[in-house]
Amino acid sequence: MLKNIFLFYFTLFTLFSCSDAPTETQVEKTVEPTETSSTSLHLLVGKTDKIVCKAEPSQSYAIYLPTSYTKNKTYPVLFFFDPHANGNLPLEKYKAVAERYGFILAGSNNSKNGLNKVQLKNIIMPFFSDVLSTVSADTSHIFAAGFSGGGKVAQLAAYNTRYISGVISCSGALGRNMKITVPFAGIAGKSDMNLLDMILKDNQSKDSTAGHTLINFDGTHEWPPEQTFEEGLLFLELTRMKKQSPKNDTFIVNRYTALSDANLKRAKQEGNILNEVDCLDKKVQFLNGITNTSDEQKQLQQLIESATFKNAVAKQSDLFKREKEIQKTFKNYFSSFELDKISTELKKLDSPINNSEKEMYERVKGYLSIGTYSYASQLLNQAGKEIEGEKVLAIYKIVDPLNSEHAYLSACLFAKKGNIPNTITSLKEAISLGFSDVSRLENDERFLALRKNSDFNNLLNELRK
Repeated sequence: MLKNIFLFYFTLFTLFSCSDAPTETQVEKTVEPTETSSTSLHLLVGKTDKIVCKAEPSQSYAIYLPTSYTKNKTYPVLFFFDPHANGNLPLEKYKAVAERYGFILAGSNNSKNGLNKVQLKNIIMPFFSDVLSTVSADTSHIFAAGFSGGGKVAQLAAYNTRYISGVISCSGALGRNMKITVPFAGIAGKSDMNLLDMILKDNQSKDSTAGHTLINFDGTHEWPPEQTFEEGLLFLELTRMKKQSPKNDTFIVNRYTALSDANLKRAKQEGNILNEVDCLDKKVQFLNGITNTSDEQKQLQQLIESATFKNAVAKQSDLFKREKEIQKTFKNYFSSFELDKISTELKKLDSPINNSEKEMYERVKGYLSIGTYSYASQLLNQAGKEIEGEKVLAIYKIVDPLNSEHAYLSACLFAKKGNIPNTITSLKEAISLGFSDVSRLENDERFLALRKNSDFNNLLNELRK
């Protein structure tokens, strides 16, 4: 299959080392949940519900049972990991998919970015155990999915348990040296700062026998739209069908065929030959061995050999190289904290000449945002780095002015320095920019000295409303 051939000769320049996602060594291979089924709880059907883990009352998860659910048969399960510990979010977003394919959905309310290996182990194990002992689950048909850092956790869950038979990682590239032996579907927005890394990792996995694919959508760093996520699930289902099912599920085959044909029609109407090739390539990849794809293979070969496609590949490759050069320029300015030059370069990103360049500029902005966030977070946790932290936060505010995190981290810095008035001012700014995580604010040890401060408690009460 094609593996994003326009990137075969492209080497991604790494500007920042993001630390919000765990590596594959952070969870030991000891997660073995039980398989016993219990019907002691009264579970809602067709609505999201919250369940507290029996073995770990401090932990909970959201669960969605399809309206077809009955205790008399077993159902496939899809475990979700959100980077902000919001298990309900992906369930609400994809419950229509659960209904369409009869899946039980379960989302952790505890797994989030920044946790160490012990914390992750102590979340994954009781989460899996409790779900599988609470619902009528088919333990031979279980997938894991996550977004961003949650995508890395989904990979770890597959790596460290015997139950997961497929992974959907949204905006989370396959971890370094991660050996996943189950089908892997990566999903990323075309304006997502993680897209290039995911493309490279997808290319590097081209010889994998487990099966893998990369699906793009028009969007940024976010959970994908319902249909895009569904395509990822269909990849896992069709790959599973080839290996395990004694007969083909015509509903799944027909559903994917309809989605694929609609995507191909849209690509042709838009005159986007790269998308057209990608659609045909995926249709061959997903359905080869299930249905006859000889016509699609012929069309694909003709397009690949055309001058139009080769020209489009060259333009895309040049765009990615420009992206690399822009990142390098920012790195040079960041190293010397040249705020004026950073501001000047950022203004250039506000005037794209076409949609492809616009997507590239958005990837750069997102990359700079997560990079400055990660760097500032690291500095705040180190003694004697307050001056450097303040400089990085100044850059962060320029790079992503509408992101509440730069204000929240500034509040952390001022609290560390004992500057209470500026701490309160920065927290107010964070809230005005959309910060709403009252639990995080309440439990952040950097604000211990403010627990009896009336202004601080007024902010907490405002967030609780």
